[in-house]
Amino acid sequence: MGTWIYVKSEPQLYTVGFYSPEGEWHAESDWDTRQAAAARVHYLNGGTDDERIERILESLGFLLDGYTINAKRAYEGEEAITDESGDYI
Repeated sequence: MGTWIYVKSEPQLYTVGFYSPEGEWHAESDWDTRQAAAARVHYLNGGTDDERIERILESLGFLLDGYTINAKRAYEGEEAITDESGDYI
């Protein structure tokens, strides 16, 4: 298998795939934007899924912010903030 690339296959369509050593095109997926196709090519060529990592880090940030707020509240002798189910926010 060769390196993954994308090609503009139609006016509003980008196709991700690769050319075999024999020159045959092997399509993998279609995307509406060049940026989405480029992100898929980056991932298939061994890059990280940056968007997924950003979402995870953002979620962890919210979680850590909640722990920080509740730690400060506990230090100050206040009650921790919880959601409807009683879980700490």
